[in-house]
Amino acid sequence: DEQVAINYKQSLDNSEQYYVKIKNPGNLQSITLQFNQARSRGWKIYSGNQADWDKVACATWTEAAFTKNARCYYQGIPFNLADGRYLKKEPLPVESYEGNYFGGLYRVPLEGLPRDSEGNVYLEFYFQGQVYYDLALLSSLAAFLGVFVALIFQEISFLLVKKSRKFLTGERQAEELEAAD
Repeated sequence: DEQVAINYKQSLDNSEQYYVKIKNPGNLQSITLQFNQARSRGWKIYSGNQADWDKVACATWTEAAFTKNARCYYQGIPFNLADGRYLKKEPLPVESYEGNYFGGLYRVPLEGLPRDSEGNVYLEFYFQGQVYYDLALLSSLAAFLGVFVALIFQEISFLLVKKSRKFLTGERQAEELEAAD
């Protein structure tokens, strides 16, 4: 039997999301994972898939010699509207504990999770508060742009009205001069 190994991908720009691949889980009912992120109810764990794992390209991997666990950093984007998909997905029923005095320790059930052709399991860790932050930021930006466009429209209409008044005033003066002659 091969040893269980955990590979994970973490964005350099967005520490609120991790892609995890559990290699060779065999018949394990659950697995315990510890992350160095502070434990919070906002962290949710979702069942992932190989397609999403493969979409995230890593430049280099760092592998632990003894455990064969590996990690890589990938170039993500800090503001990702695709994260809204986590609002529709159902998180896995995990047990969470405090590990090493601050980090999150999670017992993840593996039974019934989909596996790829090699038997590997994919997970996605996501800090759900990030979705609400992104939505609030987007709505603030939309409101700012709306006010900015309204101000520009108001200024343009003011200038047009002012110009048309000068034109009309100029016509009246010309008519009055012609009538006086």
